[in-house]
Amino acid sequence: MLSLFLQSCNSPEKKEQDFVGVWKSNDGAVIELGADGNYTATQIDYYNVYFEKEHKGKKFDFAGKWEIISESKKSKIELHTDATFKDVGIDKTYTYNGEVRSHKLGLTFEISGEGLLGDTPPWHLFVWIGDPDDVSKYKFVRQ
Repeated sequence: MLSLFLQSCNSPEKKEQDFVGVWKSNDGAVIELGADGNYTATQIDYYNVYFEKEHKGKKFDFAGKWEIISESKKSKIELHTDATFKDVGIDKTYTYNGEVRSHKLGLTFEISGEGLLGDTPPWHLFVWIGDPDDVSKYKFVRQ
């Protein structure tokens, strides 16, 4: 009986094909994850992902490659891009060997679903807005 319970607690393996498609948030932001590993993200709310009040209300677009990663035994969706904060009008720089550079954009989404442990489809993607203890999510659902 215990082994049956423990088996039911194991999260199913997440595969790229489970996430290919269009994902949308309540504020109209859209992320399209392609089967070829490319993605586009449009109208992403800067404050909801980077928590800097001086840029509240700023929306930005970017594109690049996506992948499923495993972090602390949890699967996540990671969005990689060559776009920088400067590309979207944000002055966020650092100096390397005397050269001023702009940080790259990028996002890592948690994956959650239905069921007692949130580990069964249908999935949704989210980032915590601020402190996770506040349980406020910037959530994307598949269309």
